[in-house]
Amino acid sequence: MNILQKIFYDYYEEMLYTLHPRKSVIENIDKMLHCGDPSFGGAMYGCPHCGKLKFVPFRCHSRFCPTCGNKYSMERTTNMSFKLIHTTHRHCVFTLDQNLRCFFLQDRSLLNCLFHAVTSVVSRMFYKENKCDPTVVTKYIGRYLGRPVIATSRIDNYDSKTVTFHYNRHEDNKLVVETIPAMDFIKRLIRHIPEKHF
Repeated sequence: MNILQKIFYDYYEEMLYTLHPRKSVIENIDKMLHCGDPSFGGAMYGCPHCGKLKFVPFRCHSRFCPTCGNKYSMERTTNMSFKLIHTTHRHCVFTLDQNLRCFFLQDRSLLNCLFHAVTSVVSRMFYKENKCDPTVVTKYIGRYLGRPVIATSRIDNYDSKTVTFHYNRHEDNKLVVETIPAMDFIKRLIRHIPEKHF
């Protein structure tokens, strides 16, 4: 059991009854908690020469899972690089003002409106001067869309009450270390779980 599984396992019941998470959140957490658990099945492989058997438990294939999410991210980046058109690319990042985020968290369907609003901005940007390296952009997008919310290597400590983790702040690239209650940590992570097929 990795550290993220341990945190969610310890606080699973409290999360259900106090946060009332969305269905897609519960599905992803359940998958992640049982990822690699042999009691949920697996595949048996046998060597035809020596007769040795090896049992490999099934994985969850959830992007929220640290193991499966990283694998998904690498596969997605590789697939995108094969489809890449060899021309100049423009990399744009759209974000929401902090004051508006609560509305989008409460009503996920607003995200579709956001994508439609961005369409007109993107269409005005075609064939303008661009200095983005398509390979670098592809890797960035693949990691951003596919990887888990937090890598287990960024979780420094968990003492059953609080979680200590670190990250590089985007504004100034400064290393930030935070220690927060486990439930607050869970709240921060689950808000990033998208709806199914989104």
